Amino acid sequence: MLIGNQASHVVSSVVTPVALEGHKIPALNQFGGAAAAYSLRRLKSWGDGARVVDVRRSTDDAERSFTAAAVADGTLVDWVGSGDGYVSTWYDQSGNGNHAVQNTAARQPKIVDGGVMVADGLKFDGAQALYTNDYAVSLSQNSASVFAVTNATTPRYLLTEADEAEYSSNFIFGAAESIAAPALLWVNGDTFGSPYPTSSAVTGFIFDGTNFQAYANGAEDGASGTATVHPEANGRTSIGSEARINNPAFFYEGTIAEIICYKSDQSANRRAIESNMSIAHDIDIVDGYDPGNDLVDGFVTTWYDQSGYGNHATQSALEITLPEQLRKSSCNICARVWASSSVLAIKR
Repeated sequence: MLIGNQASHVVSSVVTPVALEGHKIPALNQFGGAAAAYSLRRLKSWGDGARVVDVRRSTDDAERSFTAAAVADGTLVDWVGSGDGYVSTWYDQSGNGNHAVQNTAARQPKIVDGGVMVADGLKFDGAQALYTNDYAVSLSQNSASVFAVTNATTPRYLLTEADEAEYSSNFIFGAAESIAAPALLWVNGDTFGSPYPTSSAVTGFIFDGTNFQAYANGAEDGASGTATVHPEANGRTSIGSEARINNPAFFYEGTIAEIICYKSDQSANRRAIESNMSIAHDIDIVDGYDPGNDLVDGFVTTWYDQSGYGNHATQSALEITLPEQLRKSSCNICARVWASSSVLAIKR
């Protein structure tokens, strides 16, 4: 309501609301600057026609590119038919063109199994791997952050880069059989975190330039610490196998749904990135910021003036606990936003 020239901050009910599902907010829209990003969902809201995978079907070895929408709506499965579908390219959605490729048919992870879409991402069954065309992590050159959504049966080498020799790993993300104490992260003899989880999980690690810290399902996994970092070799990152180019071994077994790598310290955004992943893939992580546990509170930072005078009400520090329905919608699904204009800026 307007009284004279006073501004109104009432949210009008005549504007038709639309539903915004939290898991459809692409991760890279909120947290850009990734060095490499792989998923079957769309990680950016722009470029709807962008490919996420190239798939080879077993019946005739034909190959075709698919968008996230075509993966989700059944177009991919319909094209593969009753046979199997294998991923030859997992496209990097960061914009850096660092695609993960496998040209050898026997080494390609499966995405369709007997005419049925593989659950939880790409299936690696002990002989598959994808290789990028540039480093996605490069610990010797920068700080780094890695986040992944997996469902491992035998973790081994989930992600790695070679160092001084082509067969030697600079780091191993995932529990490797070749080391004495399997852990979520191994860096040249030092280990961080407990053994890699063998269930659906959001995992990751952050290197701040000095210390390494492992994470599992939103929580710190073990203590942080230092480790020796060597210059990289081979010019690529391996997904699903050890780093060596010729006759690799120690293949990861299980599914991989998503990997996002940054050549920077993402400690400030970690919880939000993990929350985005957990919501998108329906995985419960620690209490406080995911759909299956306690929900976070929502706070109003700006209440927009709809009078046209631009007299917005702002408060960067004020904490307003919203009604439960809006609290839930602000961090999870069923958020109600106004289609014609922004009326609230809510900080989680």
